[in-house]
Amino acid sequence: MSKYHSLSIVAVALLIIFIVQPTGGVEPKGASPNSIDGLVEAALEAHGGKKSLQAVQALKVSGRLKSVLRRDQGTSTIYFQNPDKLYSDITFKGSREVRILNGSKGWINTGGTFESAQPGVMLGMSYSLITYRLPLELATRHGDLVHLGQVEQGGTRFDVLELTYSEAIKVRVFLESESKRIAQVAGYINVGGQTVILSRVLDDYRKVAGLAYPFHQRYYSGRTLIAEKWVEDVEANPSLPEGLFAPE
Repeated sequence: MSKYHSLSIVAVALLIIFIVQPTGGVEPKGASPNSIDGLVEAALEAHGGKKSLQAVQALKVSGRLKSVLRRDQGTSTIYFQNPDKLYSDITFKGSREVRILNGSKGWINTGGTFESAQPGVMLGMSYSLITYRLPLELATRHGDLVHLGQVEQGGTRFDVLELTYSEAIKVRVFLESESKRIAQVAGYINVGGQTVILSRVLDDYRKVAGLAYPFHQRYYSGRTLIAEKWVEDVEANPSLPEGLFAPE
């Protein structure tokens, strides 16, 4: 396997937010349609409140990465801008991958020049964009949202909310039932007729610009841990470099 191919797998996982199936394959039961509004409101409040979340129109997130797949360590820099722009720079020793999403257009650079992103990569970036809009996305996409009920893992209960965007992208959000913070995000991505399940497990929430943000993130493919991220800096509404989302 080439270094660029293995880097791409890590990048897809980090962008497709990147999975163990967090629930151990148990489907949630006991959905209560009347509980959705209350869950969404509580989730927004647990992450800083709707007003504070709406005030953040862009984010810059920097941190350290450990790739289990590559047995290597590196860095990650992500820029996100509402409503549909994303920039990701993942760098390991001797290799680097940059991905850009700007609306319906996407690019990838693994060797010095940008190329148009293929459909699978576009789906990955689109999913990542959704995750950066969480938890506010739960409110803005309310029409596509259902409550699947609760599951229990390791003695902790989670409320499971599911967002369906198309036949190609479905996202499950696991809210820790007591705190209502997002503990896990699972993406079900249909690529060429096959469903790829990628997820991240989130913890070490800290306050940033009035928001609660997870500074430790573990990324899984299926049930296999593939990468771990330690966030070092989060900047709300940063100055964005000119041309950041337009490589052409």
